[in-house]
Amino acid sequence: MVNPHGILYNPVSLTDALETYLTGRTYKTQDLFHNRGIWHSWDHHGRFSHPDRNEAIRNIHASQRAAISRLKEADWLILTLGTAWVYRLKSQGRIVANCHGVSSGEFVREILRPEEIIARLGNFLHRLSAYNNKVHVILTVSPVRHSREGIVQNNLSKSILLYAVHHLVNKFEATYYFPAYELIIDDLRDYRFFEQDLVHPNQQAVDYVWDHFIPFFLSSSSQTTLREVSEINRRLAHRPIFAQSDEYARFRNTLLEKMQELEACFDFLDFSAERKMVIEGGAFD
Repeated sequence: MVNPHGILYNPVSLTDALETYLTGRTYKTQDLFHNRGIWHSWDHHGRFSHPDRNEAIRNIHASQRAAISRLKEADWLILTLGTAWVYRLKSQGRIVANCHGVSSGEFVREILRPEEIIARLGNFLHRLSAYNNKVHVILTVSPVRHSREGIVQNNLSKSILLYAVHHLVNKFEATYYFPAYELIIDDLRDYRFFEQDLVHPNQQAVDYVWDHFIPFFLSSSSQTTLREVSEINRRLAHRPIFAQSDEYARFRNTLLEKMQELEACFDFLDFSAERKMVIEGGAFD
């Protein structure tokens, strides 16, 4: 499960969202606000916004229920901090997860202190260990530059996040740091590894981080399984010149047998959709 509240950038909004999974909070229609014909939640990303207030709440509830269930059973939780800059809504005195296009004059921009981040995340980690005592936590800092804050302000923000994260890793057991930020900013160190906006890492950079993540956190047996599944995905992208040939029939049968073999070994793997596409011979999405 990825981002049950949608993408969240600052540690306050992130921990506020995580706390709702621990408490089982239910959002109500009065928690939403209306702006430019759309209903929004100050706690959620814009992907939950909707012209119909009831539909927005239904989508929030569905994601909330799934997150509560998943966090209770999770073995691993990855938390990525994006920025220490926050926007506080003047009318309510609260930090928002997303401004949703509301005028900047309605907010006060602030930067969090390391102590605030440590206190917020530390309290959550304490409660999480009681909620699910088998979960391990991976903390990372996003290498995406928050350029709208300015280069100097972005670097200040990232340094605060890094300080807070390392403090928490040293304090809590079963909590680890993965250096995605350093791999992009200090190891690659070149704008050719970024998209044209010079802010977001490109696919080559993402692959580079992933190649470091695999040996960092996956066991040897899991790495082997990953390679086998990746090989199936690679074969699924194959487009035959002659789909009715004996050669392609052998290729297809071998692929189906490999799927069945892996499903028999791992009950969490389900290739039913892929198997259907291979059997029907249609294009695989």
